[in-house]
Amino acid sequence: MSGYHFHFITEDRGAGGHLLECEIARGELRSDHESDLDLELPAGVVEAVPDLTPSRQDELERVENA
Repeated sequence: MSGYHFHFITEDRGAGGHLLECEIARGELRSDHESDLDLELPAGVVEAVPDLTPSRQDELERVENA
């Protein structure tokens, strides 16, 4: 998901992902202001190449803005 968005991770680090909607009763929010990303994948893992053809871009925007 491109652009500004938030991620979450559980305290036991057993689950996590994109935060699409939330209502916080109690918790802690940390914000990271990094402007770059360094991603290291394990050996044998192939990085997916996104299909950004116009039809796929429209579909991606619909999903991200749902």
